[in-house]
Amino acid sequence: MYNDESGTPNTSLISGAFLPSDGTYTIVARSYFESGGDYELTLEEGVVFPEGGTFFGNGNTIDMYDDPSSTDELELGQTVSGSFRNNNYDIWTFNGTSGQVVSITMTGDFDTYLELYGPDGVQVAYNDDSGSTRMSLISGAVLPSDGVYTIVTHGFGGAGGDYELTLEEGVVEPVVPTYEPPPTPSTVEQGSIERGQTVDAFLDTAERHSWTFEGREGQVVTITMTAAGNGFDTYLELYGANGVMLTYNDDFNGLNSQIDQFELPEDGTYTIVARAYGDFASGDYELTLEVED
Repeated sequence: MYNDESGTPNTSLISGAFLPSDGTYTIVARSYFESGGDYELTLEEGVVFPEGGTFFGNGNTIDMYDDPSSTDELELGQTVSGSFRNNNYDIWTFNGTSGQVVSITMTGDFDTYLELYGPDGVQVAYNDDSGSTRMSLISGAVLPSDGVYTIVTHGFGGAGGDYELTLEEGVVEPVVPTYEPPPTPSTVEQGSIERGQTVDAFLDTAERHSWTFEGREGQVVTITMTAAGNGFDTYLELYGANGVMLTYNDDFNGLNSQIDQFELPEDGTYTIVARAYGDFASGDYELTLEVED
């Protein structure tokens, strides 16, 4: 489990986490965007409620500012479908008993958000993103008393759309998406380019094209890379005869690139690398080399 902000700004809270087995657990304490500063860390047993309420809360009690899109009952083991417009929400209720452990899953075509309130209107648990996905999962919530519990389904930041909601007994493990590392870019030699020449080529995904030209010390070169119809974000690099990068350019005119008026430091063979920013785009492009003696 993880949490960014809970009720109080700049405060993180993992509340009511159900430990699945005996053993040593590791807490990673870090900052959003890896900033730094002093902090305090507290470990407690049981459920701790966030301070300051939540998106719908007022002192951690239900205090709705608008009528819900719909209100309906939900049974254990049931999966239901719902839908609400932007800046709205749905209410679902179910009967629970003290000490019962339940899990609630919400999936949709938007960034979902779940809140669970007890019979007294006090928030029991909530979740935004589960397992680094946009689905929401309240897993292993321990119900504090007998009575009717309320599930609030809405979208993060007021988003709306279609969704599915599942209520089941016990602990549900979050779905962690499979990470596939990006492909390693490969450099494909395209041959030579002459002064005053414009060449056309097709750049594939995760591909970089190298073009060579002969240059003399003191010559001034301008190299322009233009994607057909601004089809992708181009990127240019220029390497000297010793293989060291001399200069580069990303955006010169829109998504096109240009190394403008660069003076060559020595005689020798120079290499132009024409690629896409991030190496994940593909498309046709034109490359032009201009030389001033």
